[in-house]
Parts: sequence; C-alpha cells; structure tokens
Amino acid sequence: MNMASDWKTDLVERYGQEAADKIWYEFNRIEGDYECVDNFRACDAYDSEDVRRYKQRQEDGCCGSADFQIMHGDNIYWFGFNHGH
Repeated sequence: MNMASDWKTDLVERYGQEAADKIWYEFNRIEGDYECVDNFRACDAYDSEDVRRYKQRQEDGCCGSADFQIMHGDNIYWFGFNHGH
C-alpha cells in the first residue's frame, strides 16, 4: 500500500466514507497539476484539534504548499499537500 492509499484509509476512519470520497476525489483532480506531491493532510475545519494537527503538518512540510477547502453537507474540510523539490 502506498502513502496516498494509506491516507485514503485514514480519511474514511476519521470522516466517514462519503466525506472521504469527496476529499479523495478533489485531491486526485488537483494533485496532478503539481510535481513531487507529499505530506498529504486533511481536517474538519470545525474541529480545533484537527485544525491544529493540520497546521502542524503543513508547517513540517518543505517547498511549496497547496491547500484547499471543500464543503460536504454542513461540514467544511481543508485538505492539502506539499509539492516541489
């Protein structure tokens, strides 16, 4: 299993299948526009601890950072990754 598919499994466990599918779809739609993508991250924008972990992972990455927001039902999720080298 590669890092991206491990990340998808984590999304399902944290946010449920429907939200994970939406985040995963958007990630796959966007990430092809970037080189050397890593440091995948996502959070529930209404969960302060989740946001804290997201921002820490964002800061721990190197090079460029790409971050996006999506809505699913009444929830807002952020997802992103680092890219380049």
